[in-house]
Amino acid sequence: MAWLFARVPPRVAYVLVLPAICHWYTHFNQPRFAVARAMGRLGCRWPLWTAFKAYAQYAFVLVDRFYVRQGRLRVAVEPEGRDLLATAVEEPGPIVLLGGHCGALEMAMEALEDLGRPVHPVAVADPGAGTLFQGVGDPTRGFGFGRQAIVADGSVASGLRMLQVLRAGEALGFKADRVLPGTAPAEGLEVDFAGAPALLPAGPLRIIGLGKARAVVVSAFRTGPARFELLADAMDVTSKEPAVLGQHFADLLQDHIRRRPDQWFNFYPFWPEDEGPAASLPRTIPPWFRSVWPGALALAATWLLLVSEPSLLDGVSGVARGLLGVLLGGSGLVVSWRRWRSRLL
Repeated sequence: MAWLFARVPPRVAYVLVLPAICHWYTHFNQPRFAVARAMGRLGCRWPLWTAFKAYAQYAFVLVDRFYVRQGRLRVAVEPEGRDLLATAVEEPGPIVLLGGHCGALEMAMEALEDLGRPVHPVAVADPGAGTLFQGVGDPTRGFGFGRQAIVADGSVASGLRMLQVLRAGEALGFKADRVLPGTAPAEGLEVDFAGAPALLPAGPLRIIGLGKARAVVVSAFRTGPARFELLADAMDVTSKEPAVLGQHFADLLQDHIRRRPDQWFNFYPFWPEDEGPAASLPRTIPPWFRSVWPGALALAATWLLLVSEPSLLDGVSGVARGLLGVLLGGSGLVVSWRRWRSRLL
């Protein structure tokens, strides 16, 4: 797809990626279950539909990253978000920015660089995402921050580098809402998240205490092609205990996520109690059931294209949108019927 995207404008790419979104969402049971369960815990009225929108938003963010790296899109941050962030970091001294896998923090954090405070991203290499990041930028290489990321590999050298940054009065940036598989139990911290126990990485919270730093919870949510709004809330760091800091971070991050739950991109069982039900599901949908999905996929893509993401077709008349919807939905239903009928006969 990278070869094709390099030859079409961004708006066309957002449409072309819709079939991949639908396939990813419907074909793999365990991630879909995990995201839908998360949407339900966050209070979404239609968890499965909100989960589908989360898949779509993640794909659109990756398309944004591709075109930003190509120099064909420029990151834009809403002015209100810049002002909010400026207020949160105006005091001098070391500061830790704690974010989550919401929107595209790694791109929108350039806004902080504009305030004159250097930001040093801290990333954890995820071996399972190597193929996904090809062509769209690997955050562990500092994409979007303007400087090389510090890779948190558990070594003394990486820890010392983080403390050096803080002692220089600069900022560290973490995505602190995910404990990767294989992480030692001592590196996880249990908190209450949306009414159930969940694990957060303890390292970023320990760094706050060791570096005597202030902390700000930051989220960057996508509002359009390469356009983001920032949310920023200062944390109470009176207590340096990781458990206390962890719960405060979890509470503030929940507040951010509830505003745009379809942009929280954790496609795995975030709560340990969901791991068993997810693992009990077949990895993919049964072959006999795949025949009925083209119609559902086309209808879902039509809804997303014509209603949930209207910026994709700015300038296209309502009549043209309606015709496109009939074409997509109708063709999908016809294919579904033919496949289903062939299996019955």
